[in-house]
Amino acid sequence: EQQALNSVIAKKKLEEQEKHIRELIVWAYGVETYQEMIMLRRQIKAKREQAIYKQRRRQRILMDSVVVVVGALVMGAIVFGTVSLIQGAK
Repeated sequence: EQQALNSVIAKKKLEEQEKHIRELIVWAYGVETYQEMIMLRRQIKAKREQAIYKQRRRQRILMDSVVVVVGALVMGAIVFGTVSLIQGAK
């Protein structure tokens, strides 16, 4: 309950701060500037999300490559060991 309450309080504080910022920007620079700020905020968020997506994709590709290489090495070792056992038995 405490965590939920803290979350709600933090959300309300953030909303209040955004309201004050909006009022200040609109009063000082006009509505167009506030709308421009909102647009820039969305663009920055989209770029950030895209960068995170690319980073996760690179990590996934790297992990897949490591798994394939390790799998190939294990399979090679199994084949080599089997061939060695067969030749040793002759």
